[in-house]
Amino acid sequence: MYLKQRLDTFVDAIIAIILTIMVLALPVDITGSNINYLSLAKSVGVYAVSFCFVSNIWYQHAVAFGQIEKVSRNLVIWDLILMFVLSLIPEVTKIMASVEDNYAVMLYGGVYLLVTFVQSGVIRQIVNSRFSSHDDRKRLYQAIYGDSNLEMGGLILANIVLAYFFPRVAMILFIVITVRSFFASATDEEKLNDVGSMSQDDRKQYVELNARDKRDYLNLLRSYGRQTRRPGQTETQYQQQRDQLAQKLQRYGVTPEMLQQWEERKRQANTRYGNGVWGGGRNADAIANDRHASHRN
Repeated sequence: MYLKQRLDTFVDAIIAIILTIMVLALPVDITGSNINYLSLAKSVGVYAVSFCFVSNIWYQHAVAFGQIEKVSRNLVIWDLILMFVLSLIPEVTKIMASVEDNYAVMLYGGVYLLVTFVQSGVIRQIVNSRFSSHDDRKRLYQAIYGDSNLEMGGLILANIVLAYFFPRVAMILFIVITVRSFFASATDEEKLNDVGSMSQDDRKQYVELNARDKRDYLNLLRSYGRQTRRPGQTETQYQQQRDQLAQKLQRYGVTPEMLQQWEERKRQANTRYGNGVWGGGRNADAIANDRHASHRN
């Protein structure tokens, strides 16, 4: 725990320094007492791209480290590598703001891709620390993050190619890619929480599902647990909605009896237990335990 806190503090300090260096290193064209405001606007725009990117890395890092209590040696190594490649961002930002050509934007894209790759390595180490089975680690990481990593890598590579022909357009698209990554990472962390609450047997069953069934299964669990009676909705309509969700869940091995037990725990749970399938870690553990007991029986 002590090492994790020190590592968190170290990372926060490095990222704060990176952001400070970036804004201080921005080139500003001043001739006599005149400022080239067009050049200044371009520099601020380039800084905005890097600020969004570095801030998103900080967010993903903070959320991911919130899932674990201890850090392994491998995780520390990957995290230090991440800080090393991330510390290159101020320099390539300065180059992109100073040199208006396609190669400067392509160089920025290359560092962007490298940081993203190392960040995925950090996340993989965190997944490894949460699950004991070696097979679980590899398959669960692929099930949760595989599609996002593939899409993210493809988008960055495509944007690097685009930068050769349209560098200014590619520079703007790096912000779009960063915003997409921000929301995709939030979805992936939610999936990690949900899958982490399952028993080992349930996780094995989950990874065997295709991508569409994985998404549908987790969405159904969340929808059932978060149900509330809407204003103007009759009790009959509310019950029909619940029954429809329960029927859909049955094809994943969830019985009505299990749902009744889970709903009772839902009413008793307190939101302070953190995130899970129903917004409470205690409920998520109850789901996993009930399903595991059902499989044994």
